[in-house]
Amino acid sequence: MDELSSKYLTQMIEKDHIYSVLELAEHLPYTVMDVISEAGKLGYSFDNLTQDPNKVMIVKDEHVTKQPHVRIEFDHINDVPDIFIDGKKVTEGLVNLNIDWKTNTESISEKSFEIKLVNKDGYETTIGENLLF
Repeated sequence: MDELSSKYLTQMIEKDHIYSVLELAEHLPYTVMDVISEAGKLGYSFDNLTQDPNKVMIVKDEHVTKQPHVRIEFDHINDVPDIFIDGKKVTEGLVNLNIDWKTNTESISEKSFEIKLVNKDGYETTIGENLLF
């Protein structure tokens, strides 16, 4: 989606209070799937994300927290990766790191990541994000 259309999409959601993805797509020269993808990139959440994308609603919830900025570095696949969360290096307790990312060239694909950490007291923390479209 081009920058102008993205700004218009944000305006329709924020100022015009249009939350139906189908209705938003009718105002733009893009498909419902394009609107879902762009709204996800803009940080919006969705309700009714079922088999029928025409029924998807954008959730405008101030309680939805923004995902942390994550950076992952490694030199060799057998090395323990260095993970930085919001600029701070995770120094201990990495238990699991899963990333599933594929380009949308052929079709829109699910993308996700999950990081599991255990602190010195044995408490587990999971950080992740899942974008279905």
